[in-house]
Amino acid sequence: MSEIEISEKVRAADPSPSPRTKRVTFDRNLEDEDLVVHVKDTDLGAGLKTCWKNSRAPAAVLMCAAIILVALPAAFQHGAPARQNTSSGVGLLVVGDWGRMGSDHQKTCANAMAATAAELREELLGPRAADSTACDDPTSGSFVGVISTGDNFYDDGVTPADFQTHLQGSFSNVYSHPALRHLPWASVMGNHDYHGHTDVQIGVEMRESAGTTECGPRWDAMRSGYREYGGGAGGDAAGSPVVGVCFVDTSPWVWSYRNATEKYRFDGLIGDDPGRASETWRDWEDDQIKSLEQCLLKSRASWKIVVGHHGIVSYSEKHGSQPELIRVRLALERLGAIAYLNGHDHNLQHVVPTKTANTPGAKAVAVRYITTGAGSKLRDDVDLANAPPKGDGSLYFQTGTIPGFVAVRASHAKIVFEHRGGDRGEVLYSDAVVAR
Repeated sequence: MSEIEISEKVRAADPSPSPRTKRVTFDRNLEDEDLVVHVKDTDLGAGLKTCWKNSRAPAAVLMCAAIILVALPAAFQHGAPARQNTSSGVGLLVVGDWGRMGSDHQKTCANAMAATAAELREELLGPRAADSTACDDPTSGSFVGVISTGDNFYDDGVTPADFQTHLQGSFSNVYSHPALRHLPWASVMGNHDYHGHTDVQIGVEMRESAGTTECGPRWDAMRSGYREYGGGAGGDAAGSPVVGVCFVDTSPWVWSYRNATEKYRFDGLIGDDPGRASETWRDWEDDQIKSLEQCLLKSRASWKIVVGHHGIVSYSEKHGSQPELIRVRLALERLGAIAYLNGHDHNLQHVVPTKTANTPGAKAVAVRYITTGAGSKLRDDVDLANAPPKGDGSLYFQTGTIPGFVAVRASHAKIVFEHRGGDRGEVLYSDAVVAR
């Protein structure tokens, strides 16, 4: 099995509908499980060849793909799932670093998200799109939703006393467009969220206060976890999901945060008291990696994505690549993730490394490292010299001057990552991966 890289200047053929979101909880014990692991036949070379498409027609995509496949050596072919004959599809809006009571471009980004949500709902929900409360279509199995990469509420997260104020001012009042207000959000924690009480963000009271959608709670926050989208409609093969998302809690990995106990509230994560998750930070790290490995191994999704707050490969000057996340990188590159999406840096970046992190026993897989932290306040600080180690990645796109987000459009046959921004959610850059 292999995949083909196609960088597109315009949108590719529209993915088809997908079903509801559903949660899956995995048992930690893998020893007794029968696992089917797709072995990727890949060998990523020193760079990526691209094919610019100037037509919306699916035939143009296939012709472009065929030209690349014939012209390129094996070094430029990358692992992808086997193609399935199915019509399921998913639309996700991925945004980060947004909760500023509507200020600092947050409303501009929200308007762009609303325009894109309306577009995706029309494409995926069919007649149901006329109903503003719809986020899926049980008949066709379609689904549209939102993912947050963290820093949900500035500057200091939320507390039991003020969460209603933040939820109303930074969430409900801002993402209020009819195309947006009934979509479910799956949100991970950022470093600013850890200034406050993360237990409140992930708790029942805040979830209930945000209201519900036809697809479940509108506010679904977590430190780490798994959500899957799509699959099962119209006789899909074994009902496998289209997209599986593994959420990673990256803030506790950062060493400087652990020492700043007056600023970051990591209460309950480590210690020898009853109810603590781990006794030491090393134990905590081991547990997190085991959970991520389980998530990636057990997911039956055609496309596996990992979402965290901090960047693994980033060219930004202020934050940039987070070296403490090397074990996370090794796991996602070894176990078949197609992309890692993060916030933290207040810009948009699309990076495809020219080499892997040399995971033992792994084949090279073209993992996209995508920064989507332009949900409100912007920072134009991308510099090619800031990706450690030097030359670690190929920066295909970046902007630190346009508020925006990433739209993920997926079917079993194809996944597209679109950087979008401006007042109407214009496509700024698009990267498609076609399964073979």
